[in-house]
Amino acid sequence: MKQPETERFSSPEELAQHLLVLDLLAREGNISQRALGIRVGLAPTRVNRLIRELVGEGRVEVEDSARPYSYRLTARGQVYRRRLSLEHDQSVVQSFRAIQAYIARRLQELRAEGPRRRVPFGAGRIMEVTLPLARGLDLEVVGIVDDDDARQGQRRGGLVGPALREKSGRCAATRSSLPPSGTRSTS
Repeated sequence: MKQPETERFSSPEELAQHLLVLDLLAREGNISQRALGIRVGLAPTRVNRLIRELVGEGRVEVEDSARPYSYRLTARGQVYRRRLSLEHDQSVVQSFRAIQAYIARRLQELRAEGPRRRVPFGAGRIMEVTLPLARGLDLEVVGIVDDDDARQGQRRGGLVGPALREKSGRCAATRSSLPPSGTRSTS
């Protein structure tokens, strides 16, 4: 039984780099290997080896009458690019689900520890996943602590600043715009 060609990638990053090269060649065929390497974050030797592999596999054609060389994806290369794109998308979704599962397990551990009211650290993208999971476990997020000045005072999952600064450090806390249920607001 023939194994899928994409199993040769040693990591999701390698798959993504390969896909980025194919995408750039499809959009901007007249690009130097040096510029390609800079845009994708690969060493020039790796770009050269990758281009030679793609040419050898019949996925890319090279027109060497121009400087820099002009690259064009063949029909086979276009099919390969679509297949890698699908695999990359599936990998991203799988990673997202793994992160969700990890966060859910961690929140269940916190719930078992006792207090239902929590103030997590970090108002970034992970908080977008954490807040709905916490609410589903009946954990009440009453504020968020974050040391990024750009996030201070922003609305995150219904939570807002103003930032409350401590004299001793850069850490700032945000508090809920609504008082917790069953309590009176002091503001």
